[in-house]
Amino acid sequence: MAKSRALLAVLALLGLGGCKPKELALERVAGVSIAMPLGRTRSASAEPTDGFVEHVEPGRWRVRLSWDPDPRAGPPTDEEALEAAELAHATIIRSAASLRSLTAGDAADRSDETLEWSVDGHPAALIRGADGEALIWRCERSGRIFRLLRDGAAERELAFATEAASVHCHDAHTRAASAQIPSVNVASLGDGWVLARRTSASAVYLRGDALEIVFAGRKAALSDDLVVAAHLAPAWIEAAGLHEVHVAVGEHSNGPQGHPAIVLRGEAVLDGRLVRWSMLSWRCLQHARTYQALVVGEPPAQGAADAANWTGHDGALLAVRCHGSGGQ
Repeated sequence: MAKSRALLAVLALLGLGGCKPKELALERVAGVSIAMPLGRTRSASAEPTDGFVEHVEPGRWRVRLSWDPDPRAGPPTDEEALEAAELAHATIIRSAASLRSLTAGDAADRSDETLEWSVDGHPAALIRGADGEALIWRCERSGRIFRLLRDGAAERELAFATEAASVHCHDAHTRAASAQIPSVNVASLGDGWVLARRTSASAVYLRGDALEIVFAGRKAALSDDLVVAAHLAPAWIEAAGLHEVHVAVGEHSNGPQGHPAIVLRGEAVLDGRLVRWSMLSWRCLQHARTYQALVVGEPPAQGAADAANWTGHDGALLAVRCHGSGGQ
């Protein structure tokens, strides 16, 4: 009964209450479900960690739901939401970080306003750009960040809350699916490095007290703004298990396999001790993905700063292979 009421609410918001069911597409792709207006063209990718479903009415509107692997925790910050939205001249209309998440019991009583606040119980940011609007939210249960985009005349013809109301990005049995993680050329790492753990969205290499973490790629473009990069960095560092993250310095640099990159360096706390970290962020043109790799090491005994080798293991970052062969 609750599902029937929800479907009727979706139809009403779309203005399809008296229309035939074929005008509403109920999509189920890679463990994600959504009710979308039926366009003349449909496309989809069923990859669980890197997929999408889209309906387009040529010359009028487009509605697209897509997702990327994301091990970070909590609602997306404004900077993270803007990065994920990939809209030109975008601004934050409604922040996710300051909004409450709705419980399952609230679902039947959601208003248009609260539908824009939360998607399947996750606080969502509303972004508006020159070409459309997007809702951005993070689903920690499935280890993904989602973007619900509409552009063209959809902004005038469709109620954005409609699609958000129908989204289910996880269920009781959802687990984070394994993503495509860049390989590491272990021979280039040097003696002593071993692959210690591989999760759904990262791989961890150890050498004594040092560690390197390589995260799965995302479709979101890489900003070359060092200030933006510094704002985005702490969430990635915390996803690696570090706390009290401090960003000390950032600069443009050469990344793995010659890709232009941004390198950030700083300090944090790991298992109660102070450590240094260096993180590379780069865009792989061959795979059209943005990647992050992090290396952590102990501060030198004398506390001397070495910008070229901040952690004592910075060279390990360049052993990552995001395309081609040579990894392990």
